[in-house]
Amino acid sequence: MIEKCTVSQASAGVSVELSADLADSLGIRPGDTLTGIRLNESQLLLTASDPDFNAQVEAARRSGTEFRNAIRALGT
Repeated sequence: MIEKCTVSQASAGVSVELSADLADSLGIRPGDTLTGIRLNESQLLLTASDPDFNAQVEAARRSGTEFRNAIRALGT
């Protein structure tokens, strides 16, 4: 899906305006923080997910599998 966005002057830089439909479909609300990932010199990927949070969830999943017996023992 290709969607045009408007870039406006902001106090300390620029802001990118998304259409209401696009923001709703991505679950983005005013005040949310997006993560920008530079793909190359002319492309930027904006994502509503937080890579640090995703890495922490993955680490917890691995730990839960690896230490399953110890976690069960602590629960009893």
